[in-house]
Amino acid sequence: GFNFANINREGVYGYWDHMDYIIRTAARKGIYIGMVCIWGGPVKAGKMSVKEAQAYGKFLSERYKDEPNIIYVEIINEPTQFPNDIPGMVKYINRMCKAIKDTGCKKLIYYNLSQNFDVAPAIQKSMVDGATYAWYPQALNNGHRFMDNGLHFVDRYEPLVEDGLKGKSRLVYEFDATDTENGYLLPAMTRE
Repeated sequence: GFNFANINREGVYGYWDHMDYIIRTAARKGIYIGMVCIWGGPVKAGKMSVKEAQAYGKFLSERYKDEPNIIYVEIINEPTQFPNDIPGMVKYINRMCKAIKDTGCKKLIYYNLSQNFDVAPAIQKSMVDGATYAWYPQALNNGHRFMDNGLHFVDRYEPLVEDGLKGKSRLVYEFDATDTENGYLLPAMTRE
């Protein structure tokens, strides 16, 4: 299992000491952070139980809840855990939210939607504040460069404006115009 009781060892500069350094250095430089509790792969693969995922979310929340430059927590990044079991996903998301909020954490809490848009009903019914999105309008790693005008790829990001998450906030935190010669698509993407 995952035991967080002895994370900090006196006299040893460890992973979490370095994470603290990165977060505080970012704060000094005016950089804001969205923190991901866990990648979904270990839970989906059975390498980490839901209870262990909750413990990890609680650990991160207790450690970083008072850092002013961490503005939100994303429960899970990728992949989606239980897309065919919406009631089970709602229960899972709410358990993770509760573990984080029970520490006194007042940060916004999100769940990633763009890994599988079929989970929007679970996000809508859950305790999270909103959904996070990744946007790669031309897809990732095509193996060749796009030489054409790509603006038609970014005319509108429909999943971001659909009503399936009424009352929930939406955050595009990861976007890039991959496989292009320049960055002319980025201003068009940010306007959405």
